[in-house]
Amino acid sequence: MGPRPGTNRLYAGFTLVEMVVVMAVLGILSVGIVIFIKDSSDGYVSVQDRESLASRGRSSLERIARGVRQALPGSVRVNADCLEYIPILEGGSYLSLPTATPAAQMKVVPVAAGGLNGKRIAVAPTAAVYALASIGELSPTTSLGPVDASGAMTLILNSSHRFRRESVGNRFFWVDTPISYCSADGHVWRYQNYGFNAAQPTPAALPASLPNRALLADTSDVGFVLSPPTLQRNAVVDIRINMQQGDVSFSATASVQVPNVP
Repeated sequence: MGPRPGTNRLYAGFTLVEMVVVMAVLGILSVGIVIFIKDSSDGYVSVQDRESLASRGRSSLERIARGVRQALPGSVRVNADCLEYIPILEGGSYLSLPTATPAAQMKVVPVAAGGLNGKRIAVAPTAAVYALASIGELSPTTSLGPVDASGAMTLILNSSHRFRRESVGNRFFWVDTPISYCSADGHVWRYQNYGFNAAQPTPAALPASLPNRALLADTSDVGFVLSPPTLQRNAVVDIRINMQQGDVSFSATASVQVPNVP
C-alpha cells in the first residue's frame, strides 16, 4: 500500500549497527583528543617546572657568585659542604701603619663613607686573616677620628694592634663579619653573624635559625672548588649547584675570580 494521496513523505532512519559504529568511532576520537590534550598539558607543566627550577637555580648561583666577587682577597675558603668569605665594605689608603710596634691609631686618607665605625680593617690579607690576635692581618674594631691640619684622618683602633706586613699599594679594607654558604639537610643555606673562627666552621657549628640562617635554595645541593692565587693569576672559585623537583632536575656552574691584592 503506497503513501496516502496528497502526501510525499519518505520515512527513513539509522539501523542499530550504524549507531553502534558511529558511537565507537566517536569514542575512539574522544580518547585520542583526551590523550592529546593531556600530553600537551603535561608537556606545558613540565616546561614550566623546568623553567621555574632553572630560574631559581640561576638566581641562587648568581647570589653566591655576587657575594664571592665582594670577598676580601685571601679570605675565601671551602670544604666539602661550605664556602666562607669575609665581605669588603669599603677600601682606603693608609699614610701610616703600625708594623714595628703595636699602636692604637693610624693615619689614613680621608673617606666620606658612613657606617664604618665598629668595623675591622684588613691589611695584606692571607688565609690567616681569620685568626684574631694582637699581631695579625685583621685589626680590632675601629672608629674614624677627625681630619688633622695636614688633611689626614685618624683611624682609631679599640685596642693596640700590630699588622704583620705592609701592603704593596698602602691599601686596606674595611670588612664585615664572615658569610658562609653551605649544603645541609638537602637545602642550601646562607649564614651570617657568627663571628670569626680560625678553622672554617661546618653547618653543625653555624647558626640554626633566622635571621642568621636563611634558606637560599630548597631541594638542592651545592659544591665548591677553590684554586688558590699565584703570582701570575687570581684565585678562582668554581661553584656548582644541583636542584631537583620531582622528575625535573637542573644543574649549573659558575667560575668567579677573587683578585689577589697584597
